Amino acid sequence: MELRTFHPELIGRIRALFQKGIGPDRELPPFLKLPVAVPLAIGSSEVILDRYDLPEDLEDPRCKAVDKALRLYCRSLQYHNAMTSCANRFTIDIRTDAPIADEHRRGSESCIRTILKRRREARAARAAREADNPPETTPRQPTLSGPYQPAP
Repeated sequence: MELRTFHPELIGRIRALFQKGIGPDRELPPFLKLPVAVPLAIGSSEVILDRYDLPEDLEDPRCKAVDKALRLYCRSLQYHNAMTSCANRFTIDIRTDAPIADEHRRGSESCIRTILKRRREARAARAAREADNPPETTPRQPTLSGPYQPAP
């Protein structure tokens, strides 16, 4: 089983959104304390709503924040890689749950291909933009610092 770590910015953003939803004085669920993604059990969002006494109303700002955090988590490349490499799903307390269904595994493989394709396309578009409009550079002026002095 190969689990990939989150980029620090992404996991920081997910944790901040989740904290915004549950409140600053509440502790994050254990799965968000890991540096890697784990496949979550089906129905984890309902468990989170119950545990943190959140309404099921998606118009509530707290619910919106938690929902957005979970979407970021579950749509990440790391999560889909975990779905393809793990045998089981996990509860929000990181306890083993049901096995991952083959159809869910195939769905994650498809998502991985889509994510990687979008990244390649974005990289190619960025390279094309930079080729068309190279950043203007000014020649560097030598700086005089330290014991070196130019010859007269």
